[in-house]
Amino acid sequence: MSLTARQQRFVNEYLLDLNATQAAVRAGYSARTAGAIGYENLTKPQVATAICEAQAERARQTRVTADDVLRELWSIAQSSSSARTRVLALSWVGKHLAMFTQRVQVSEELPKIHIVLSDDPPGIPTESPSGKRK
Repeated sequence: MSLTARQQRFVNEYLLDLNATQAAVRAGYSARTAGAIGYENLTKPQVATAICEAQAERARQTRVTADDVLRELWSIAQSSSSARTRVLALSWVGKHLAMFTQRVQVSEELPKIHIVLSDDPPGIPTESPSGKRK
């Protein structure tokens, strides 16, 4: 299935700044619903595929890989005389490596719940097949 003209504009605009809401507005969607439309477009398989293909083509053309960027950031983090620059470079490396994702470990077992499924919920009068209340 191919993209609509507006979806293709969304893909092109999304590649500029990776901001789905702004890409939706620039592609001609309503500013009022741009956030929802941007998210919806990103979840559509054909749009997501088009974005991935365009990013891969851009990487091929520029010959810049994620590894290149990480190496350069690491070099900046190690060699910069500015503490602010070092922290910024290290934070980008850490984000890329998912070092700052919050993880929660549950150490106790949750209580077990016993569910009984019945045709007749307790306390609620029901009708018999003959139409009379039980």
